Amino acid sequence: MNTVLLALGPFRFQVRGPSYEKLNLSTEARWEQQDRLSRAPAMQFIGPGVHTLTIDGTIYTHYSGGFSQIERMRSEMGKGRPHILVSGYGRVFGKYVIQNLDTTQTFFLADGAPLKVEFTTELKSYGEDGQNFGGLF
Repeated sequence: MNTVLLALGPFRFQVRGPSYEKLNLSTEARWEQQDRLSRAPAMQFIGPGVHTLTIDGTIYTHYSGGFSQIERMRSEMGKGRPHILVSGYGRVFGKYVIQNLDTTQTFFLADGAPLKVEFTTELKSYGEDGQNFGGLF
């Protein structure tokens, strides 16, 4: 059985295949400084900020064959489209974009194919109207 941990549109992070070892969530709130006469500045809340999800993982290509997903994600970045982010237990988090994707390839075969690919991808909330500011996970 190949259990999905997280899905971003057509991309699946699974127990077997492209997976991750570390998932980091950063949530921001937007505050603006308002200068005042004869008093210290005050901070005014102007709304929710961006959720940033950073995923770190390793693909052993001779076991999982998951390197093609990394290449498809890299290609998808250039199309500028958001995708729905869903947890493995069915929670829909809304639309996210692939902001960044870094890979490090090591342990090469004679033809140059890597046996190990470490990756880090950064996803950011798309910012749909009505999107909940509450915790992501």
